[in-house]
Amino acid sequence: MNPIKEICEHFGQEMVDSIPNKLPFQKAVLFFERQPGMTGYHALLYDQEGRENNLNVDLNTQAIEDLYQITSKFNDGNNEWNKAKFTLFPDKKINLEFETDHYFVFSAKITTKKLMIKKTIQPVIVIDKYGREKLNLSDAKLIEGDISQITSGLNKSLS
Repeated sequence: MNPIKEICEHFGQEMVDSIPNKLPFQKAVLFFERQPGMTGYHALLYDQEGRENNLNVDLNTQAIEDLYQITSKFNDGNNEWNKAKFTLFPDKKINLEFETDHYFVFSAKITTKKLMIKKTIQPVIVIDKYGREKLNLSDAKLIEGDISQITSGLNKSLS
């Protein structure tokens, strides 16, 4: 059998078994987080009106690690993720999304001059390692440095 299919069936069955009184629902969502030495998850159930409720799901965390090992092999091993979202719908269809905390920041200072007035803006775009845009600002301030420099710079900017 297909290992990804087995893992998804495990996730789906555990979610269905955890729904109290088999209540009708809009969707059930499992959120996974994977960091070195730690794998965690939590689940939410959205009722027919879209209200969010905690769902107590008992998962085998090895299944999350197995999913990571299988899916990170795609794209020449450059498909690493540390967050995933597994969504189950009442018709038993699923959606599986992966995210990464690896982001790239691009910025430039642009100075324009009209008559005697100079105006400088700093547009910023943030993309993840797959090239998906996460943030796009027409003018921003970047604060660089270690934690104390960033904290100090943030305090100056906010005061």
